[in-house]
Amino acid sequence: MVLSTLLAFVLGRSVARSLTRVSAAAQALTRGETDVRAPVSGPREVRSLARTFNPITDRVEATRHVQRDFVATVSHEMKTPLTSIQGFSQALLDGTAAEPGRFKRAATVIHAGAGRMRRLVDDLLLLARFDAGHIEMQLRDVELHSLLRQFVAGMTP
Repeated sequence: MVLSTLLAFVLGRSVARSLTRVSAAAQALTRGETDVRAPVSGPREVRSLARTFNPITDRVEATRHVQRDFVATVSHEMKTPLTSIQGFSQALLDGTAAEPGRFKRAATVIHAGAGRMRRLVDDLLLLARFDAGHIEMQLRDVELHSLLRQFVAGMTP
């Protein structure tokens, strides 16, 4: 009886210690610490739990990295048309673009920049709807010649 109690105590303590380490790793992950890993030690079930947990932290870390890159890219893409809009609207306000040709050019750049901003916002909304599961992807044929023509037209100064 004493031996059984002692063995149960040692085994229980080993399991509890291993589970505490996995729990600490999970708590660190909830605090945003994505570099934490659960030690793969202890009884078979706890090792299995740690092996399952660690790839989850890898995915969370990768997702956060992609999210940071995405935010930086979107910020850059939005900053470019905003800079054009701001600069050309300032030219209209201070009279630098007062003559008809310059006025039309400034208005055209402002209009194009606003259109680009609108498309970016629409794309972000579409991405949010897709991410929320409200949109399903469907494959369809694309006329490559028309697509390339639109691309070239959009990239031509």
